[in-house]
Amino acid sequence: MSILSFTRAWPALEEQTTIHVVLPNQIDPKNKLQVLWLLHGLGDNGSGWIRKTNLEVLTKYTNLAVITPEMNRSFYMNMANGLPYWDYLTKEVIPEMRKLLPLSTKSSDNFVGGVSMGGFGALKLAFTHPDWFSAVIPMSPVVDLTTLPKMMPDFRTIFDGALPDRYLQHLAEAAPKKHFESCDFII
Repeated sequence: MSILSFTRAWPALEEQTTIHVVLPNQIDPKNKLQVLWLLHGLGDNGSGWIRKTNLEVLTKYTNLAVITPEMNRSFYMNMANGLPYWDYLTKEVIPEMRKLLPLSTKSSDNFVGGVSMGGFGALKLAFTHPDWFSAVIPMSPVVDLTTLPKMMPDFRTIFDGALPDRYLQHLAEAAPKKHFESCDFII
């Protein structure tokens, strides 16, 4: 397994941040890598998946790259009183990693997962871009944003005013259903 950390200035954020990448030791230049986009929870950062799990075993026996971007306390949103993390993730991180690394762009080779806040982000990503992924792995996802004041005193940096009601449900209802026919939700 190889572990890479990309730290660079990103236009959307207007600051430097890091993306952690786990790659298998053997990369066949003829075959693009499958990708697990792994999103961290509220009290963690992208390195948590590397420090606290055994991704080495997963990548040792697969043709899988694991990408864990740093998203701070953003809830994978364009923040009302902060930075545009959603744009950063969808318009910069994913396309840029696909340019820099031999990653497959086929939905059948792309998976998204996350824990807690990252589970929310994984569901949001799957509902807004269902043609990008073939599996979604939300682990203990936050699905009811009205619980944020209890767990995140600074929630107003993300949401100015009332918290959205049934946010993920609305995204799921608006998503084109044809893409979900071949997408697995692993809960």
